[in-house]
Amino acid sequence: MKDVNSSKWFVAMKDELKSMESNQVWQLVQLPPRKKEVGCFEHKESIDYCTTFSPVSTKDSLRIVMELVAHYDLELYQIDVKTAALNGDLEEEV
Repeated sequence: MKDVNSSKWFVAMKDELKSMESNQVWQLVQLPPRKKEVGCFEHKESIDYCTTFSPVSTKDSLRIVMELVAHYDLELYQIDVKTAALNGDLEEEV
């Protein structure tokens, strides 16, 4: 938290934790005996943490989807999701 952008990181962390809590996708528990906590990453100047990556498709894939929509007279929707979480129950200890 000594970085010049630490206040932005803090806001982002709070937002992410709030989202996970409101979606009920995690629960804070005590660390079990003989287990190690996962450390955090180190900030490296050569990495651009501000860039957002998302899954993308090829032009051919998009063209096929558009042809199917037109052929079957379907409606096509596009959305932007800030956070997405799966609500599956884990059997494993994480």
